[in-house]
Amino acid sequence: MNQRKLDHEVKTLQVQAAQFAKQTGQWIGMVENFNQALKVGHTPYLTTPILGPHWLPPVRLPQV
Repeated sequence: MNQRKLDHEVKTLQVQAAQFAKQTGQWIGMVENFNQALKVGHTPYLTTPILGPHWLPPVRLPQV
């Protein structure tokens, strides 16, 4: 009985380890692609400044 539980647990851990390895490989690929895009300059939205209220043209208020 204990051997069956151990065998089942080992199989579950093997499946989980394989899934983790696959996901890790995918994450590494995504990070490498992202880094390459930054080097090449294919990310215009990340390299342009964020425009906010301080970028609005000055408004002249009438003198009272």
